[in-house]
Amino acid sequence: WPSIFHLNYVDEITFFSGAESVMMVSSIIYAAWFVPYTAWMLLIGIDLPRKFRHAKQRDGVTPKVAVYDTVFHSSMRMGAYESFGKFLWNRPVEVSKKHVEENDFELRDCLVYLMLHAISGIA
Repeated sequence: WPSIFHLNYVDEITFFSGAESVMMVSSIIYAAWFVPYTAWMLLIGIDLPRKFRHAKQRDGVTPKVAVYDTVFHSSMRMGAYESFGKFLWNRPVEVSKKHVEENDFELRDCLVYLMLHAISGIA
């Protein structure tokens, strides 16, 4: 396909070394998304789908209703939360199941999920 794809610049691309390498540029773009997303997830996102939310309505007493599921919550409900609890924290399965039922996940599980995301995204 040399007459269609003019790839005479491929030999000039550096993939792993230098500030303009593919790995460096993609890592910077990933970090530009990952850092604010992690902050949002830990401060706001983790509370959004909770059955009993920590955030209150304007009266300061009534909890807000559960809204906006996240990929983290969806992934945790598919069994990852029980596995994290069992292997990392020695959390009883009954407690994990209650957390899954109420969408009330622990921050440390969210941090592990995000770190695994970062490792797999960069790897």
